[in-house]
Amino acid sequence: MGVCQHRLLEISPSHLKKAKKVILKYREEVMATNILILAEKYPGSRILVVVGYSHRKVVEKLVKTGEFSIKTEPFFLGCEEILAYN
Repeated sequence: MGVCQHRLLEISPSHLKKAKKVILKYREEVMATNILILAEKYPGSRILVVVGYSHRKVVEKLVKTGEFSIKTEPFFLGCEEILAYN
């Protein structure tokens, strides 16, 4: 059985129009819609999507750097979590 490795996908405010197409390469339309909703909730923030079973360790490291000012927002069951930062 294979192990899901983490992938990082960053979407900046200037690329939100293209975001849905980019995200659809990774996950289904519902996830793309939720990410766009999150982007509207935090205008001007970049959205960082962390996909993979090892995402919790990745998130912990990123938060420790102090770069992230908004806590993790879990939208989905499974191994996806989303962070937004200013």
